[in-house]
Parts: sequence; structure tokens; C-alpha cells
Amino acid sequence: RRHTKNKHYLISRVGRLRRAGPRINEIMTRVYPNGSPLTTIAYNGHEADDIFSVASFNLLAPLYIRPIDQRTGKVQPFASFDWISEEDSERILGDHVRLPKLLKRLQDCGSDFICVQELQLEAVANNDDGVESPSNGATSQLNRGRRSRKEDMDFDGSGCNKRIVMKKSRFSLPQWIAPLTGATSGGYGVILPNSEQLEKMAERNRRVLMADVAITNAIFYKSDKWRPVSGNSARKTTTRKQLRDSRIPYHNTTNCVLQSFLPLEVTQPNQNQSETTDGPEPVVVASIHLDAKSEEKRVQQLQRCLERSLELSASPYPPPLIIAGDYNCELFPGSCVHAFLQNVKRDEQDTMSEAAYNALHIADDLDGSGLNSPENEVQYRIRECSRANRLPSNTLPSKEQLQSWDNLHASVASFVYDHCWKLDRVKTGCTRVAYDHDEEIIDDDSESVVQHTDSQSRTDNDSNSDGCVPGKHGRKTMAQWHLDHILYTSHSLVPLGKWSTL
Repeated sequence: RRHTKNKHYLISRVGRLRRAGPRINEIMTRVYPNGSPLTTIAYNGHEADDIFSVASFNLLAPLYIRPIDQRTGKVQPFASFDWISEEDSERILGDHVRLPKLLKRLQDCGSDFICVQELQLEAVANNDDGVESPSNGATSQLNRGRRSRKEDMDFDGSGCNKRIVMKKSRFSLPQWIAPLTGATSGGYGVILPNSEQLEKMAERNRRVLMADVAITNAIFYKSDKWRPVSGNSARKTTTRKQLRDSRIPYHNTTNCVLQSFLPLEVTQPNQNQSETTDGPEPVVVASIHLDAKSEEKRVQQLQRCLERSLELSASPYPPPLIIAGDYNCELFPGSCVHAFLQNVKRDEQDTMSEAAYNALHIADDLDGSGLNSPENEVQYRIRECSRANRLPSNTLPSKEQLQSWDNLHASVASFVYDHCWKLDRVKTGCTRVAYDHDEEIIDDDSESVVQHTDSQSRTDNDSNSDGCVPGKHGRKTMAQWHLDHILYTSHSLVPLGKWSTL
């Protein structure tokens, strides 16, 4: 689990907003051992047809294991896996060891929907005569991403990086995961971005990592139980249709793949039927991978996902929605992404006065309680703003940084309130382990102390009811983070069970 972030949930669909009972969210979510098949679990009072399961896996693209970044000539720290020795690297990170284990986990979970991130597609090059063929020769290693690895940095043995011009490629599922779509695995279908979006990602990888591969999100779905439906075929109110037509057409991207689904036995209304014809509403599933550095970009990406799901709704209300994936943030109170879970109207704040700023401080006793207290809300936002700006521990952000953070937080709150979103998060534990990014490391040779900071790391005072243990001050230690989440519309879906995580 140190190298694969995953979760599995059993979700019950309980109807639209106008039909949801007032106590539907009081059902206890049961925790099952990681890897347990959830496909046979039933729940009293619910029909089997009302229950479906969702899994989320960050697959860790082979290209992202210790690649040489052409912009710096070095391996980026987040991709270096320093806690794995060179001697153990092949045994733990090698494709021939890791990928078969991943495939087995995907097959065994038997989930209705499997949301994946960092799926590395295989490139199929075009010959001059237009016939497609697998890349070969000197560029075959390049297409697999091997030529950007630390151990393969030199292209010709001379230590010089050669500029390589490659033709535009098409992409297909990698061979290691292809069995998931076979009959023995339940015949999963797959939703991918279009070729234009994949080529954009491949162009970036050619430029930065010298590898002609596309890395993307995807949704695998059980094709014997579910079928994808387009936004245009979903029943719309006139208002919703006008809203959809007024926007720029949306396309799935490599960091957000979103699709609406109906059970196979449900037929879509034809043109002669009324748009208000009663019937099951499609469930919308999204596989998401948010930006790793910028809170503003994470907010923009998640907001676009929610906007697109509104266009797919078959009613005037937000649709039954699951957003699963790697959020690259811990969704702590006070963060702007966490504001998507709070349906509370907030206005942008006036420019903060010097006196008000000078009166601020960073509380050291926040324990996750008292979130609704105005004073505590401010303290949470200060703490998360400090982390997002990668400031040293207990350092107060500048007045400008706080003002920008509060305005972004308020914009999220307004969006959620104005569009009647009611989102909640499945209460999962930590999903990533690595060296602690926010600890004092003692250099035994020089007795020097270096302070490492990271926007995602926690302090020892952070509340942690799920057992995550932050790194301690001293020599370099391992720490854990909640970076992968599943959000759901709490007015229409109820979590019944989940896998335990780290």
C-alpha cells in the first residue's frame, strides 16, 4: 500500500433530493479489511438493485518512477522514492512485480465502477503509409518512458541528450491491464478522454520527460450491469438545457473523466416521451486527479467537474454523483477544497485592516472540533493558508495571502450554495506513506538542523481519529497523509461500507 493508493466503497442509491428522507445519512458505514470483495454484501431494507460499489486506485504510472525532468536535469523529490533503496527498487517498483499485483487487485475487487488515475497508455506509431504498428527499435524504450529514468539518462552513452522528433501517436490500453476488459474479469468497459486530450498529455511528456506516452484518468465499468449515457440523451428541463447550450462544450480531460450511467435494464426515454417521465436517474461517476501544488487550481478543477455533472443531470437537481480519486490535499477544515463540503453562504471579505491582521495568531490547539465557531473557522483558514503557501511551521501568512485565501474560500462557498450542492466525504484513513515533509532532520556529521516544510503535512496537534501518525521531530521518519478521497451527494447516496486504508 505504500505505492498504490486505493479505496473501495459500497454505496446505496436512495433516490432524488425530493425523495430523500431526513435521516438517510445516519446509517453507520461499516469498515471491511482492505481487499475484501464487497460485491456480495447486502443491506437490510435496501433492494440489491439500489446498491453499487466504487473503487479508486492511483496506479502510479511507470513513467513517474524516478524520471529525469528535462527542465532541471534531475529527479523531482516527489518522484524519487528515497525510502526505497536501489537494491530493493526492482523488487518493489519493477513493472514485472508491481503491475501483475495491481491487475489482480482490480480483478478481485469486482467493483461496479473502478476509477483510476495515472493510467499509462501505450503508444502505437503511424508508419509513412498510414499503417499503425507498435513502436520499435531505438524509440521503443522512449515510448515506454524508460529513457527518462535516472538509470537510463544517456541516450547514446556519451552523456548527451539527443533531440528526438516523433510522429503523432494513437494510444491504447497497456497490455498489463487489458485482461480487465475480458470476459473472465466481468467484461469491464472503459471511459477515456478523446485522442486530442491524450495527445496534449503526450506532448507534455515528450517535452518534459522525453517519453511518447499519454497518462490519464479513466473509469472502468461493468458492462454487463451498466451502460454509459450521454448528456444530450438525459432528460432535461428547459432551464437546464438552456444552461447547457450556453456553455462551451465539455470534454473529458486527462485529470478528470466524468460519465453518467444507467443500469442495463433501464431504457432511456425516446423523443416521444415527456422529459418529466418518472424513472431512475442516471448516476454520475467521476475519476479525478487534482493539481499537486496549487489550491486555486484544485478548486478550479473540482468546480469544473461539478459544473459538468449538472449538465448531465436528468432533473432540475444535482444528480447522484461520486467523485473519486487523488485530490492531492487532505481536505482539512479551513482549506478551500474543504469548502465544497460546507453548504454555507459566505461573502468575500473586505480588505483586512492592519489592526485586524496584527491581532491574528496561529492557534496550536486545533483538534477538529468547534468548526462552526467563527473564531475557529478563522484559525483553520489561517493554518491551511500557511500550509498551502509552504510556510515554516507556526508562521503567519501575509495579509495579502490571507485575503486571497479568504476570497477563494468564499467563492467556493458561494458556488456550492448557489447550485444547491450537498456533498460529503467517505470517512477514510490515510492513503499515502512517504518521508515526512515537515520535520527537523539532524545531520549527524555537522550537527546542523534542517526544517522541511510541505503544504500537506500535519502538526502533532492535528486531530486524527482514523489512526494516521504524523512524522516526529528528529531523524528522517515516515509519515502518512489522506490524499485520496471519495465525495458523494449526501442527499441521494449513502455509504454503507468501505475498505480500511493504511
